Amino acid sequence: MIELTLNTLIAAIVLLLGGAGIGYFFGFLSERRKTDKAMKSVERILSGAKKDGEQYLRDAELKARENFLTQKQKIEEYRSKRNDELSRQERNLQQREKETKRIQGTFADREKELEKSNREVEQLKERVLRKEEQLVEMLEEQNHRLEAMSGIY
Repeated sequence: MIELTLNTLIAAIVLLLGGAGIGYFFGFLSERRKTDKAMKSVERILSGAKKDGEQYLRDAELKARENFLTQKQKIEEYRSKRNDELSRQERNLQQREKETKRIQGTFADREKELEKSNREVEQLKERVLRKEEQLVEMLEEQNHRLEAMSGIY
């Protein structure tokens, strides 16, 4: 009986060890499936995160381009307004220069007319003085004649 019991005990131990091995094997397979499932989940999460990151990057690039274009447009508008203002100021300056030249020309013409008038006045003064001298001479001559005729002197 001991033998039978020993055989039974050995068989029980062998069966127990076999069962433990089979249990370990099935547990290992179960853990392996869980690990594979977890890895697939991690890969899916990483893939989603990568796609999200790429989309975020594309959105950021698009936003940066839009911002760049907006700033460029603002700069172009400012430059255009500034150029228009400079053109307006340049036209005003040219108009002022033209008006100044016209006024200077008018003053020069008036100055020439004044000089001409002054020369004419001087010539008239000289003629009047000569006429006055002639008249004085004539008056003196007539006075001498009258005196001679009257015998006063």
